[in-house]
Amino acid sequence: PAHVHPGQFIVAVESGTAAYAIVSDEGESGRGRFGTPTASEMITPGSEVMLGPGEWIIEEPGIVHTARNAGDEPLVLLISGLVTADEPLVQLAESDMATPAA
Repeated sequence: PAHVHPGQFIVAVESGTAAYAIVSDEGESGRGRFGTPTASEMITPGSEVMLGPGEWIIEEPGIVHTARNAGDEPLVLLISGLVTADEPLVQLAESDMATPAA
């Protein structure tokens, strides 16, 4: 389901295919490949992108998004997040937000 993180997250795909979409009207995430120190493209609201092995995203705090396994094999993600110790890592978003079509 659509959710947010209270801090900045870096998510890397180790194996499988991840479908990632920003479903809020604001914000964007950066996308890159292993070995690149900065994002090579921005992911904007309303589109779903496929991320494969060796790709990563940087997500700013509070961006409402979805992520799912878009392939037939298990999806393995490496996740690093900066959050305050007493905050949950994931908060579900409003239930009336639409999820974009694949």
